Amino acid sequence: MNITQGKLAEMFGMGAAKVSQILNGKREPDVHFLKAIHQKLGIDGNFILDRV
Repeated sequence: MNITQGKLAEMFGMGAAKVSQILNGKREPDVHFLKAIHQKLGIDGNFILDRV
């Protein structure tokens, strides 16, 4: 999708550090993050849940 981590953080309404930690596997994604992926990026909820 060619979106930077900073742009994701802005889209999701969270800090860039949190997004970076989640994407780099240093932090588990929380419900807010998972819900934002579903709503803002249009990724199927079942696909997300299968991979968490």
